[in-house]
Amino acid sequence: MVDSNRGGKRAEDVFSEWWALTESRLWRYARGLGLSPDTARDLMQSIALSLLRDRERIGSLDQFRAFAFRRLAWLRLAEIEERRHEVAFDEDVHEQAAETADPLAEELHVALAQAIGALPTTQRMVLEAHLEGQSVREIAAKLGVTEATVRSHSRHARLKLAQALSEFAQSK
Repeated sequence: MVDSNRGGKRAEDVFSEWWALTESRLWRYARGLGLSPDTARDLMQSIALSLLRDRERIGSLDQFRAFAFRRLAWLRLAEIEERRHEVAFDEDVHEQAAETADPLAEELHVALAQAIGALPTTQRMVLEAHLEGQSVREIAAKLGVTEATVRSHSRHARLKLAQALSEFAQSK
């Protein structure tokens, strides 16, 4: 730890002390993000290792905590993004829908799915949370960002989807 006010403590001792002061809050935050206990434990272990590796650049308890919480939010985003890519597309259901649905409606569905898939991760997460009925305040708490940031992501996502729908309409 870079902190000159360590009082002669070794960096490892300062790390242990700061981790003890941060761990329970980080755990509550991880669980508040909807993580299972096992996943939360794994991510916290990854964060502890990152903090330990970067301990010489962290100069205060506030920086330590900020790093830990930011890292948890980004690991959660990465996990969601990875899970999104793992979801298999059920071709049978898609083929059945294509056979029975209006072809224009099917094209619109595909265009909208592509537009949503092209959104940046945070914009897509905010959009999905809104569609699930979560409030701006709830989304901000879950992502660890301000309400203004959530509103900004929401606005940008809606603008991009509106542009995609406009382009679809013009092509027809």
